[in-house]
Amino acid sequence: MHSLALEAVIADLGKENCRAALTLLAEMVGVERQAILDCLELLNRHGEVEDGERVVAYTSFYRPKKSGGKRLIIAPVEPIKDLLRKVKDEILCRSSLPRFVHGYRTRRSWLTNARVHFDAGAVYAINLDIKDCFPSTKIQLVRRVYWQTTGRMLRDEGIPEEVARAAVEILTALSTLKYGRSKVPVLPVGSPTSPALVNLVLTPACIRIARALKRLPGEYAFSIYGDDLTVSSREPLPPEVKMIVLREWQRLGYRANPGKTRVMRRDGSGTPIEVTGLILGRDRILLPDDWLQRTELMLIAYAGSPKYPGDKAKRGLQSRVSMVRKLYGVEMPGRVGNCLKSLIAQAKSNLVMRERLAELLRGKMPEVVEGSEEAPEPAMEQAVEQDRDWRTEYGPVPQSMDARGQLFWDFDDDSPGGADDPFVPEHGQLEQGEWEGE
Repeated sequence: MHSLALEAVIADLGKENCRAALTLLAEMVGVERQAILDCLELLNRHGEVEDGERVVAYTSFYRPKKSGGKRLIIAPVEPIKDLLRKVKDEILCRSSLPRFVHGYRTRRSWLTNARVHFDAGAVYAINLDIKDCFPSTKIQLVRRVYWQTTGRMLRDEGIPEEVARAAVEILTALSTLKYGRSKVPVLPVGSPTSPALVNLVLTPACIRIARALKRLPGEYAFSIYGDDLTVSSREPLPPEVKMIVLREWQRLGYRANPGKTRVMRRDGSGTPIEVTGLILGRDRILLPDDWLQRTELMLIAYAGSPKYPGDKAKRGLQSRVSMVRKLYGVEMPGRVGNCLKSLIAQAKSNLVMRERLAELLRGKMPEVVEGSEEAPEPAMEQAVEQDRDWRTEYGPVPQSMDARGQLFWDFDDDSPGGADDPFVPEHGQLEQGEWEGE
């Protein structure tokens, strides 16, 4: 799994330019110079056998896709992962992005992505997705991004070009990997820097798409979440819209996923408009029923089980409850609100459950308590029966019930989020950028 880029960096480590670049990068990301050297050495030794044990820099496993099948995840081990998180935060996150980019950045989400088209009154929409986006993002594109974000900045600060290029090569070698069927290093699915790099790789193409749409007759709303691009309008979309997107992607070496290309219509006579998993209703944005059902199961599991996993899982559930409140109002009508009322009613005689719910809700939703005495108990057996059908498609779900009927949650906190599932939190995020492309 070695790459020529990595081998070239390893070969040049003794040169003055490379030593200077290592020192600069260590200062930029806030680590010791030796930490970068250790990660490069670990990458270079990946797959070797030492003292009877195989040296591992990346681990691989499969996650089920929401659309079916499996996705191969290639995730770095902790020393490399920690370094790449710092590269993401201290280098990639400092790049501004157009407002139409909504994926993997703070104060942007799959909800803000859908709201672009809802607020524009979209009646017609087309959604396109890049096939195997991360494995299709080749080393040349990554090197170009690092030169634009880091190399030019160093040159502007008076750093010699040879040192700046050495820094770019080090960052590129750390962020790419040759695996699978790829003949050149590509972005690993599961690396902290991969989502941020995809945003920056696609941004110039997206600016050209936005400019081309302005030259067409009519008005269009345009947004992208990761590699999920949507164009909408109040009028029927001309065929040129799709051709514009495909042409720009082809220039970068990407192909559209034909199975995920959808043409949608909101007036009731065609496929409802769905943007990053959210449905554009007549008067508001709607959450899918299966997502609400799973949120209900998560609430039952959280309130009833002291074995519910750590902070990351709790933040994900808090995010879901907050999303329901934003879209449906403070009273949260429907199954999630009714589930909360029932749990709060039960918590009156259960101090542990009451404390867990108070921590989850952050004391911000007292409205749910009103009338909770009459709220029905959650249908535990029915929920578990439904879960059996979702387990393969939606990944981690409640697995079993103890003697008191409590659901337990069983998944790995450290598993990277599935890029196919817009509801998985914490993909790796970029700072907000206010810059708008022309």
